[in-house]
Amino acid sequence: MVENCAYLFLGDDELTKKNKIDAIKERYLDKGFKDIDFEVVYADAKDSQNKNLTPQKFNEILSYLPANPSKKRIILIKKIEALKQENKDVLLKYLKSPAESVILLLDAGPADNTDAFIKELAPFVKKVEVGRSEKIDVFDLTRAIINRRTTDALRILNKLLQNREKPQSILGALFWQWENAKDKLNFEKFRTGLKLLLDTDLRIKTGRLDEDLALELVVIRLSYLA
Repeated sequence: MVENCAYLFLGDDELTKKNKIDAIKERYLDKGFKDIDFEVVYADAKDSQNKNLTPQKFNEILSYLPANPSKKRIILIKKIEALKQENKDVLLKYLKSPAESVILLLDAGPADNTDAFIKELAPFVKKVEVGRSEKIDVFDLTRAIINRRTTDALRILNKLLQNREKPQSILGALFWQWENAKDKLNFEKFRTGLKLLLDTDLRIKTGRLDEDLALELVVIRLSYLA
């Protein structure tokens, strides 16, 4: 095995994980080819024809070499615990004879050392423990807003988005919670907040504003109103 050709990230502390991945990218990627030589693959993703990642396609992804032969190509595979068995076999076979010019970053998310697949990967990877972040949901976000904890609310929102919570689901929860908080707010503040939520929904659906930015703005404004 080529030293450090594959890193296995265990844990769901997304901020720590991002920082470590960014450091690896900074070290190994040619700055002029960052967009070409860094690829993210989701184990549970589907293509435009709604088809799952096939072993053939997975093999092709792993075989691509860097645009700059003197540098590296980095492939980040997210949610490897969701790989189909045939793709797990492809990955294990590749790791037994990896390309020197390719670095794999394997994101195991909530999986740990007791997982059967993680045990199979262990001899071929460098493990990177990134810890366990607190379990949060959209109700934590709305509680932070109602209590005017803007900084906490933005941190929770960022965590939800990193965990691939759908923006429309987050916005729907905000609508529901704002309605429930009606008795705690004066009428003008309640009505203003409702209008902000409706405007945000429209901006997201029409593409007038980036989803993440739209949510950040409405969280800040609702916190101020509350």
